[in-house]
Amino acid sequence: DGGNTWESQLRNPDESYWGIHFADDNEGWVVGWRSIYHTNNKGATWEKQINPDPAHSGDLMDVYFINNEVGWIVGTYKTIFKTIDGGETWVKQMSQTGGGWNWLTEVVFTDELHGCAVGSYYNPSRGAILVTNDGGNTWTETIISSPYSSGFLTVCFKDSIHGWVSGYGVNGVGATLHRTSDGGITWQAQGAYAGCIDDIEFFNENEGLFLKDGSKIRRTFDGGLTWDEQIYTGSSSYFKKLTIFDNNKCIAAGDNGILTKSIDGAANWEEISSKMRYNI
Repeated sequence: DGGNTWESQLRNPDESYWGIHFADDNEGWVVGWRSIYHTNNKGATWEKQINPDPAHSGDLMDVYFINNEVGWIVGTYKTIFKTIDGGETWVKQMSQTGGGWNWLTEVVFTDELHGCAVGSYYNPSRGAILVTNDGGNTWTETIISSPYSSGFLTVCFKDSIHGWVSGYGVNGVGATLHRTSDGGITWQAQGAYAGCIDDIEFFNENEGLFLKDGSKIRRTFDGGLTWDEQIYTGSSSYFKKLTIFDNNKCIAAGDNGILTKSIDGAANWEEISSKMRYNI
C-alpha cells in the first residue's frame, strides 16, 4: 500500500542484511553476512541460496538484478560476483589481491552490459568507481583522491550515459558528489558538502535528490549542477536510504525502523510508522 503499513517477512537474529533488489513485483534477492536469500512470491517465502565463495570472509554489501536471471553482487575485499541463472551459480568477476582493505558498497546496471560499482579504498583513503560495458567481464577503474574524497557510498544511473556517485569526505568533512555524461569514462566533481551524502536518487536526467547527514534532503533541477535549499524530513532519526517510485513519490528509511514519505516529488514529507525497531 505504498509503504503505509509493513509486515515482517524474513528475520534471523544471526544475520545482517545489507542490500536488497527486486527484478520485478515477485522476484527479489537479499544479501548480507556471506548469505543470499531469494524469493519468487513477493517475499512471502525466502530461500537461502548457495554462498558464491565460502572462502570469502567478507560481507556481501549490495545486489542488483537486471532481470530474473542475470545479476551481480558486490562486497568487501573488492569482490564482484555475477549470475546468469537467477543465483543458482555465481562466477567471481573480481576480488582483492594483496594487502590493504578495500570494499564496494553499491552496484547498479542499466542493461545486461552497462554497470557501475562504487566503494572505498584505504591506505590511503580514496573513492573508487568501477564501470563495465561488457556485463562485468572487464571493469574500468577510476580513483578519486582529493582532500574532499575518501569514499563513495551510492551510485545512480538513469541510463547508460548519465550517472552520479556520492559519499563522504576525509574525517567527515566535504561530502563528495560526482557526475558522468559519457557512461563513466570521465567524472566531474559537482561540489563538496560538509558532512556525508548517504544516498542519491534521480527522477530523470535533471531532477534528483540527495540525502545528507541522515536528516536533510536537497533537490536539483539541472542534473546536479546546483541544489536548492535543504528540506528537512521533520524527524530526528538518522535516515540511510532513499527510494523513488511512481514518478514523484519517495520514501526515506533509517534508524529504529523510522520511515518518511513524500508524494509530491520531495516538496513535503510525512512520517509513517513501520512498527519496526531495527535499523534499516
